[in-house]
Amino acid sequence: MTRRSVEVLLIDDDLSVLKLVGKTLEAKGLSVVTATDGTEGLRIAKRERPSLVVLDVGMPGIDGIEFCRQLRRGFLTSTIPIIMMTSPSQPSDRIEGMRMGVDDYVTKPLDPEALLVSVTAQLQRTERDIQTSPLTRLPGNPAVETALRERISSVQPFAVCYFDLDHFKPYNSRYGFLAGDLVIKKLSEIIVAGVLEHGNEDDFVGHEGGDDFVVITSPEKAQAICQTVIEGFDEAIEAYHEDRDRDQGYFVSRDRQGNEIMFPLLSVSGAVVSSAKRNLVHPRQIAQIAAEVLSYVKGLEGSNYLIDRRADREEISHQEV
Repeated sequence: MTRRSVEVLLIDDDLSVLKLVGKTLEAKGLSVVTATDGTEGLRIAKRERPSLVVLDVGMPGIDGIEFCRQLRRGFLTSTIPIIMMTSPSQPSDRIEGMRMGVDDYVTKPLDPEALLVSVTAQLQRTERDIQTSPLTRLPGNPAVETALRERISSVQPFAVCYFDLDHFKPYNSRYGFLAGDLVIKKLSEIIVAGVLEHGNEDDFVGHEGGDDFVVITSPEKAQAICQTVIEGFDEAIEAYHEDRDRDQGYFVSRDRQGNEIMFPLLSVSGAVVSSAKRNLVHPRQIAQIAAEVLSYVKGLEGSNYLIDRRADREEISHQEV
């Protein structure tokens, strides 16, 4: 798991608490920086941007509540998770802390094990958020590569399905980026539904960015997933074009040179790369094969997919589409 250099900023004016919590977290391999008051802690947070802040609610100067208020106001620090240490006799602090964006609480006297569970959960959530596409909430590029490496290292055969949209850039030019985002979200929903219907429980769906999606499944499931995605997209996409464009079967937009051109209604292309006949050893190799297959599929009319059934070093030919 890739983390920032400072993982936990610990703030408390009680030196015994700093020592206890610091040792507990460092024993688990976490890097910890400490501060004895909110003012110092805020300076460190802005400078170091830790992965997590653990702090006491009652401190001299800037107390825990005011610290949270100021941390959330800074655009560089607004998303840092916060765990607040409180007394069971101070429920009002919890309510106010929730208003200020506190993510979790632990009570004093501290249970080191309970604190460690909370810290681990917040760091894992942060890592997931970093790896997630903000538009579709699907795992992003780092998670895609990790999933591919895990499948490559396993002994089980696997297939990787790549999907992207045809004529998407001119569609954005014609309809606007907000409309384009709606299409991407719809495609993500169709892909997820296809995997849930036809895939395995441990299949993976990722969003690499833009209109590029990845599904990792088993070879025997790939065809049904692709067919469902193609059919579902073709059924849904007409609603994302204006009546005139839908009736005439095309829309007019400009190419990169500024020329007005007629483009077909949006379609989706898919490429499947399988380890059934190939020795797949690296995510980059898989992506290169998929790019070659997608280039072929995009030359076809409408929505299509192609399952690459070649062995190593064979040339692409008219295979099943």
